[in-house]
Amino acid sequence: MASRMEACKEGKKQKGKRKGWAGLIFLGLCPLWFGLLPGCSEANSQLVARPEPRAAAPAQPPAFPPPPGDAKGPDLPPDPGTKQERITPVAAPPAASTPLEPAVFRPEQAVNDPEARIRELQRLAAEHYAAVDSYIVRLRRREQVGGKDNPEELLLCRFRKQPFSVYFKWIGKEGNGREVVYVQGRHDDKIHTRMAAGDMLLMPAGKRMALSPDNPLVRSASRHSIREAGIGHLIDLLGNRIAAKAPMKYLGPVQRPEYKQALEGIEETLPPGLEPLLPRGGRRFWFFDPANHLPTLTYKFDETGHEVEYYCYDLFQYPVKLDDGDFDPDRLWNTAK
Repeated sequence: MASRMEACKEGKKQKGKRKGWAGLIFLGLCPLWFGLLPGCSEANSQLVARPEPRAAAPAQPPAFPPPPGDAKGPDLPPDPGTKQERITPVAAPPAASTPLEPAVFRPEQAVNDPEARIRELQRLAAEHYAAVDSYIVRLRRREQVGGKDNPEELLLCRFRKQPFSVYFKWIGKEGNGREVVYVQGRHDDKIHTRMAAGDMLLMPAGKRMALSPDNPLVRSASRHSIREAGIGHLIDLLGNRIAAKAPMKYLGPVQRPEYKQALEGIEETLPPGLEPLLPRGGRRFWFFDPANHLPTLTYKFDETGHEVEYYCYDLFQYPVKLDDGDFDPDRLWNTAK
């Protein structure tokens, strides 16, 4: 009898140890699991929480602060994958590739028919972009996601029209070294990410992950789908808004701090309910570069005047010949799936 009681006690002791180890393992894996799911808490907060009221912002957000000693901000680094030289600001693409007439501002037309000038700006952008198959550009962006203002990001971007292809590399302080590749209908139709240091708990920089563009975790990380990235989407969106007779105001040439030359601007009023992320409406601004006709700057305010989106494109390089290899994650990162 005594031996049986001792055995019973020993069994309970071992069971208690197993429970203790299980608890430690669970606690150890929790941070890793949540590290694998960036944006999950923001996704939930979007469903159950509303952003706290903020003070109204000025009509024009401040320019991106360039690094000390560089008045125009950092140039894009050489891109060995595409065998292109260092990208530097250019006044216009080669004349042979831009047969369109220059976007000359005509004050009398703006005064007499500002709506016609708005349509012309969209038409010139669409015609010029139609001749561009692929391009490289620098993007500065700020977004409010889940009621939180995310830090500004600086990205090197490659875009290709067919098949729709996107490559991002974070070259600023925020997310430095992170890379993202997406080709619609290829590579399992997933967004392939090469992580930066700190992106995932307990995982070093350079690790890869792949998720569908429609994955809730991906969608919770940005205000827009990756399928909406690039200049082409902006041009199409403006065309649709003009066709829908959206309330717009022609602003004429505006000297923005991000650019040396004045850009022609449009202010659009967003009525309540038009966009899910702006239930009370807001305003969107479009600005067009007179050299390449493209909408290189756009930003959006909520109903209080608080900035919720900011996208600034500069240092364009085109025409360039980007092929499948420029958007192949295995080739880019020299790893197998």
